[in-house]
Amino acid sequence: MSELWNQLHPKVIEVKTIIENERATAPDGFTKEDVNLEASKLWDNGFDIMFCRILKEISMGMYVLHLTMSYLQDIIKLY
Repeated sequence: MSELWNQLHPKVIEVKTIIENERATAPDGFTKEDVNLEASKLWDNGFDIMFCRILKEISMGMYVLHLTMSYLQDIIKLY
């Protein structure tokens, strides 16, 4: 899962830049104070894999829907 973070973090920065350029209010989300890295695991690695598969299936449908509704070129490029 740490490699997944490395792949997705540039997209987070890209979305943050788009939000700032549009002068929109960024969502709060989680901060470092919200996460306890020393906490024990809530599930095993099998859950991680299944969660990513389900998230992928849901997000593909959402991408198609939102792509057809977008009119800003930077958002279309992001999709």
